[in-house]
Amino acid sequence: MKRKIVIIPLISVLVIFVGIFLYFWISEKDFKFGDYECCFENGLAFNEPEFSISLKKYNGYDENVVLPSRILLWKVRYIGANIFRDESSENYWLESVVIPDTVEYVTDRTFKECVNLKQVQLGKNTTTIGIKAFLGCISLEQIEFPDSLTYIDGAAFGRCEALKEITIPDNVQSIDDNAFNECTRLEKVNGGKGLTKVGSNAFEGTQWLLDYPNEYVMLGNVLVAYKGNEKDVYLEDGIIGVSPEAFYDCEIESIHMPDTLSYFNLSISKEYINKHGKVKVYFSNSNDIAIMQRNEGLVPNFIFIAPSDSGVIKYAQDNGIEYIIED
Repeated sequence: MKRKIVIIPLISVLVIFVGIFLYFWISEKDFKFGDYECCFENGLAFNEPEFSISLKKYNGYDENVVLPSRILLWKVRYIGANIFRDESSENYWLESVVIPDTVEYVTDRTFKECVNLKQVQLGKNTTTIGIKAFLGCISLEQIEFPDSLTYIDGAAFGRCEALKEITIPDNVQSIDDNAFNECTRLEKVNGGKGLTKVGSNAFEGTQWLLDYPNEYVMLGNVLVAYKGNEKDVYLEDGIIGVSPEAFYDCEIESIHMPDTLSYFNLSISKEYINKHGKVKVYFSNSNDIAIMQRNEGLVPNFIFIAPSDSGVIKYAQDNGIEYIIED
């Protein structure tokens, strides 16, 4: 009889948990747990085998917040957009936040305009920082990126004016447009050995870009900007990517791409093209590149020059881009 008395309550508790899960998952309703509004996420939608929790809203007013790693039986894996936004206080109260190791994605606009946020501790399994995730966090002084990080999305840290130094882990492959735009006190940018792409204006307005001692501004193996005055630019072997606006306002006539280049996505100002004509871009036969820019940007701006059997020439022929065969 004693065993039955113990088993029956356990079964009852299990039934309650399963009932809670099924109700809120099937109905897709948010539910409250402590200071948080949450919802269930179907792991299958993210190619994951399990269900998890997404934090949608924080209703407390603590200045220093440690986000939970679990709600009831389920892991917290996602943080919703504007989770700390309160229309009456405009995010003025939050000063520090600790993100648990269970969270892999810092979602778009999660901490946008948390103007007093000074410190953030990312979880050691964070892989992605979303669009405008920390945009306008003007008091953010430091942030340490985990080795798991692979992607920093557009304007993720735009206008983080107090940020002075960052280290990009070697696993980060891409930093998108305006990621650190107008981080005016950012003086040191370290790491980035694994980068293959740095988007337009990713570091525009930073002290690091202004004070960079070389005419070729490099982050890892990506050319972020060109500050020289040469008409004909020869990029060194080892460069695998060029930021789209690295030569945007430069007075150049030609760019000689290195054998190591892996993608092409350049933009040149219309004013320059109207005044001087198209820019010649030289490729070698060994270039195995992905041409990522839409054709309307390439056709009026560039002349591709490459060997006849080059993939670049074939791309130009297929897409109406002016080209010159040079074997």
